[in-house]
Amino acid sequence: LQSQTHIRPNVYSYGIMMRIVLRFASSPKEQQRLLKHVFQQCCDYGCVSEENLHRFLQCVTDNNGVIERVFPKHVLVGKQNSRKYKHGYHICVDDLPTEWTTNVNKIGHS
Repeated sequence: LQSQTHIRPNVYSYGIMMRIVLRFASSPKEQQRLLKHVFQQCCDYGCVSEENLHRFLQCVTDNNGVIERVFPKHVLVGKQNSRKYKHGYHICVDDLPTEWTTNVNKIGHS
């Protein structure tokens, strides 16, 4: 999608891409690698919705410190010891840098 000048990914396309990765990745290791990659692109394009954030946090295992590499340190402060996600962090959209969510409320192409 990124190479097409007239097509831009949006909040919904990133959600769909994460679901595809979860369903069709060839191995758990590949699934985690692809989830991280898709979520980082989602952040770069400003398309992190509450649903996309939740899906990522729910599915990433964080065996290799993925959470610490994806999220800025100030986002993680005070967010540990949550039972909601298996890696122990509870992060909401309001905690994120605004540029990660800048295209969430736009309709159509982001």
